[in-house]
Amino acid sequence: MKNILKIVLLMIIAVIPALSQTWEWVTPKPQGNNLSSVVMNSNTEGFAVGHLGTIMKTTDMGATWQVQNTPTKRMISDITYAWLNDVVACGDSGTVLWTTNLGASWVHVQTPVTTSLRGISFLSRDTGFAVGQQGKILRTTTQGTSWHLINTPYNRNFYGVHFVNKTTGFITGDNGFFARTSNAGLNWDTVSTGTTSALFRVYFNTLGTGYVTGTQGRILKTTNWGVSFVSSVSISNYGIYDISFTGQFGAAIGELGSIWTTTNGGDNWTQTSFGVFPFRGITNNFTNSFIAVGDGGRVYTSTNAGANWIAKVTPQSGTIYSSAFANANTGFIGAHGNKFLKTTNGGENWSEIQSLNSSYIYELKFLNSQFGYGIHSSGYFIKTTNGGENWSGAQIASNFYGWSIHFTTEQNGYAIGEPGKIYRTTNGGTNWTLTPQSSNVYLNGITFLDQNTGFICGNSGVVLRTTNAGNSWDSIAGGSGITLTKVAANSNGVILVSGIFGRIMKSTNLGSNWSSVSGLTPYTINDVKFYNNNLAYAVGSGGELFISTNAGDTWQKQQSKSGNIIRTFSIVTPTKLMFFGEEGNIQKYTPDLTSTGNNGNSNIPSGFKLEQNFPNPFNPSTALKFSLPAAGLVTLKIFDITGREVKTLINENMFAGSHEVLFNAAGISSGVYIYRINVKNTDGAEFSDTKKMILVK
Repeated sequence: MKNILKIVLLMIIAVIPALSQTWEWVTPKPQGNNLSSVVMNSNTEGFAVGHLGTIMKTTDMGATWQVQNTPTKRMISDITYAWLNDVVACGDSGTVLWTTNLGASWVHVQTPVTTSLRGISFLSRDTGFAVGQQGKILRTTTQGTSWHLINTPYNRNFYGVHFVNKTTGFITGDNGFFARTSNAGLNWDTVSTGTTSALFRVYFNTLGTGYVTGTQGRILKTTNWGVSFVSSVSISNYGIYDISFTGQFGAAIGELGSIWTTTNGGDNWTQTSFGVFPFRGITNNFTNSFIAVGDGGRVYTSTNAGANWIAKVTPQSGTIYSSAFANANTGFIGAHGNKFLKTTNGGENWSEIQSLNSSYIYELKFLNSQFGYGIHSSGYFIKTTNGGENWSGAQIASNFYGWSIHFTTEQNGYAIGEPGKIYRTTNGGTNWTLTPQSSNVYLNGITFLDQNTGFICGNSGVVLRTTNAGNSWDSIAGGSGITLTKVAANSNGVILVSGIFGRIMKSTNLGSNWSSVSGLTPYTINDVKFYNNNLAYAVGSGGELFISTNAGDTWQKQQSKSGNIIRTFSIVTPTKLMFFGEEGNIQKYTPDLTSTGNNGNSNIPSGFKLEQNFPNPFNPSTALKFSLPAAGLVTLKIFDITGREVKTLINENMFAGSHEVLFNAAGISSGVYIYRINVKNTDGAEFSDTKKMILVK
């Protein structure tokens, strides 16, 4: 069989109009983007910055935060006060943001560089410095409204800059770089640090004692304003990103979610762990209080010099790998650390329930409102037969690493994973048998078009197909050697496969031929799902949502509120999608029903209608058309003349509009057949109609 792969390179061509589409953080609140730096200017007031242009403000010592409107989606690395009401931040692509009204409005300034700026500090209201990659040092004398590049002999990466007064300042960088100025930045002299660790941020008190943090758990200490260092200790095997002191009490933060505290000026340090995700910035409020910020939007505070810490902003879990909803209210997610969570109000709130296995749940699905199932990374299978009220489970096989699972009926299911293993059950998961096949790579995604025809995707571009209910699997070309992540199918027989490098592949003939859209994002497309025969969604590792209204021919991009990886998503109702991913981020998306999902037709029908199929008689395919005046749950089934069900074409929520589905009768004998539609609208209205058609072979 000859496979033709047509690759169309698309670097995002459109962004969906805003209209009534909305994104909302569910957890954590107020937001979950990674935070990189925090600064305070009083006992109560401060700012934190991070990914995707995030700037937050607190006026109550970090107890609550308000997300600011900013004119950029670029990463913001550092922030500082230049004056009482003047705050300046810097970030990727030479970005500087400044405000003179404590964040009521922000102005974007493009500096003379396009490299990332990592540190910023002001020595007076007018004069400040910003440093970054490739040895770039920028200076402003206009309160940050304009910047000029200072020529230096350095070509290394700088990570921090800090001024302690109008003349004395410091710059840190890779390979143990530390430079000092005593003339307001006119000249910079390097200081020997005795380490090759990359050095990050600096803290000084008013008496000349200072501390510098770095990789490999490095903390340097000086007692003479940085002229020399009196000690260099390593308190961890991992990076220490920032440090702050109030008197002899200090706190340092870094990798693996740890905060180290000292009560004797850094002579000894005590580690406290708060999970696995890094803290990136820390500051104090000039008394005994600290604020630490980090990945996933985390904010922790201490009001007793670091003796105790309180989580002010934190997600309920670590990375979320799987999600599924039994109905519009009841849903489940599997997350890092063996966490299994449940919602009973459509995803607005989540509570932890008992997990049956100590490994992660990599995939969850529901076949109907009662029968749900999932697979743990350890190859442990779980299922529910009562909508998630109770779950039971058992090991599929020893030495089996599970990635994906799919049931076509409550008895027939398939589990795939490492490496190249396909297990099948015909008794609801009580017993599993290994299916021989030739591929020996990781298998990542599985779906079925009907009870006989299924598809699997995996590493190295592997796509497998069965046409005999999984008794055997054939390898079909299409993936061009890249890692493929998930596979989806609609009732028209359209197959979509997602992968790395922003690729989504499409087949309309059961995998015989493939077209491909590449470059939707430089990152991986982690999941893809059909909502109906035309509307499909996909999510990426850059926090993106991709929407197709023509069954995957073209895609439009929306940036979610998060710059973190979206691992998976659930279509809860026609007007609610839930997105889950890194750092325990959960977001809710309300689509614009006037611009998606109606086959490109924005004219909403005035009433229900089931049309006569065309052509009729037919062989082997015919089109069935119907109209919906409002969104609702649609079932469209084919019966023979005796009333025996032949095939279910549609069983899903659909938008209002005009719809068309193709019925392929290959393998079905000639005769008179009946097709019946049942619709239940979200407002409770119901509609049913039946028509006959003739298959002539």
